[in-house]
Amino acid sequence: MAGAETGTSAWQWRPYGKTVDGANGYLWDVAIPADLEGGINVVYPGDRIIGSSGLGSAPGRVSLGTNDYSLWCLSLKSGEEGTLLWKKEYSGDGAATLEFGAANVEDGVFTLWSPQALQHWGFDINTGDAIWGPTEKEASWQMTVGSRRGIAYGKLFSTGYAGIVYCYDVTTGLLEWENPIECPYYLESMWGSNYIIDEFLVADGKIFAFCGEHSPNDPKERGSPTVCIDINSGEELWRIPHYCSHWSRNPAIADGIIVFLNTYDNRIYAYGKGPSATSVTASPKVIAKGTTVLIEGTVTDESPGTQETLLTARFPNGVPAIGDQYQNEWMECLYHQQPCPENLNGVQVKLTAVDASGNTEDIGTVTSDGYGMFKKMWTPENEGAYTITAIFEGSGSYYTSFAETAVGVGAVSSGTPIEHETPLITTEIAIALVAILAIVSVAAFWFLKRK
Repeated sequence: MAGAETGTSAWQWRPYGKTVDGANGYLWDVAIPADLEGGINVVYPGDRIIGSSGLGSAPGRVSLGTNDYSLWCLSLKSGEEGTLLWKKEYSGDGAATLEFGAANVEDGVFTLWSPQALQHWGFDINTGDAIWGPTEKEASWQMTVGSRRGIAYGKLFSTGYAGIVYCYDVTTGLLEWENPIECPYYLESMWGSNYIIDEFLVADGKIFAFCGEHSPNDPKERGSPTVCIDINSGEELWRIPHYCSHWSRNPAIADGIIVFLNTYDNRIYAYGKGPSATSVTASPKVIAKGTTVLIEGTVTDESPGTQETLLTARFPNGVPAIGDQYQNEWMECLYHQQPCPENLNGVQVKLTAVDASGNTEDIGTVTSDGYGMFKKMWTPENEGAYTITAIFEGSGSYYTSFAETAVGVGAVSSGTPIEHETPLITTEIAIALVAILAIVSVAAFWFLKRK
C-alpha cells in the first residue's frame, strides 16, 4: 500500500486514492462459496465470520420488513480460511424488520432483533439453528437508533431509549430481570421517566450503563448517570451523575478501571479502586510499665484526582478514606460540587504490637472517622521496645496500606509508681522552715516599726 506512514494512515487502511500491492493491503485472499450473498455481521479473528443476507441493513433503525433471509458462517482457523461451516435459510413475516443482534462464541449464541416487534430471537452459533424466540416485548422506545445489545456471562443484555436494562438467559431467551434507570427530573426530559441508556459495558459480573442522548438540548437534564448493576440480581450497586455523549461515548474498561468522557463538564474521568496511605503515631514515646499510651493516625485517599488544586485546597491534610457505603455521595462531594454527606465513617484499621521478644499482640480494630483519623488507648504488658503496626486491609474503594511506629516501656524504680515518688522534704523539715519564717517575720516587723 503506497502512501504516508504517519497520522491515521499509520493505523488505518484506507484504500481510496492509494495503490494496493496485495502484500500490505490484504492479510490473505481465499475463495468462498459463490452462492453466498449479503454481508458480514461479526468477525471473530482466528475463529469465524458470521454473515447474512436479507436482514435490515441499518442496525438500530426501522427499515423495510424482512421476508426470506439467510445466515451463514465461514471459518477463519488456520488452514480452513473461507470454509463454509454452515448456511441456513429462514423466512420472516414481512411486517417486522429483522436485524443482526448480539453474538458471543464463548456462550455459543447469536441473536436477531426486531425494532418493530421489540423482540429477540436466539440461534446456535455453531450450527445456525434457531433455539429460542421470540422474547417478551420490550418498551416502545427501544426501537430507536440508540438501542444496544450484547452477550456476556451467559446473558443477553438489551438497552436503549426506554432507559431500561433488560437481562435474558441467553440459552433460553427467558427474561431474568429488568432495571429501569429512573429519572426524578423527567419533566426536564423529552423522553419519559427514565434516563436514556446510550452505551453499556459488561465486566466483573456487572453491567455499567452510560446514560445520555443522541442530540441533547442544553441545559441537559440533571442527574443523568453512569449506573453499575449486578448481572445476577439486577440490583443497582452505585450510580454517579455523568452525561454520556452519543458522539464520543466509547467508554473503556480494563484492569478494574473505567475511563470515559463526562459531557456535563467535558472532562475525562477514571473510576476504580484508589491507592490509600496510612499513618500512625504513639505518645508518649517512652513510658513506665503499667502506663497507658495513645495510638493515633489517619487513612487517606491517594488517588490521582485528590492531588488536584481544588481538592488540596479543601483538604490540606489529605482527603480521608471513607466507607464504601458512602461512596456515591462522597464522590459527588469531591468531584461534582455537591454537598458533603454528614456523619460519615471511615475505614477499619487493625492495630498490632510486637514486643522485644518477637511476641505479637492484637491491640484491636478501630474505625477512622469522617476526617480520616483513628485512635486507641493501649497499655503494654512488658518492658522493652514495641513496634506498633496499623494495617488498613483495603475495601471495595481503596487498596491496602499500612504504617509503623514504636514505643518504649521502662521499669518502675523500687516498685513505686513514678507519679507517687517519696517527697524530698520531710514533715519535720517543713515544720522547722515554717518556724524560722515566722521568727524572721516578727523580727522584721519590730525593726521596721522602730525605724
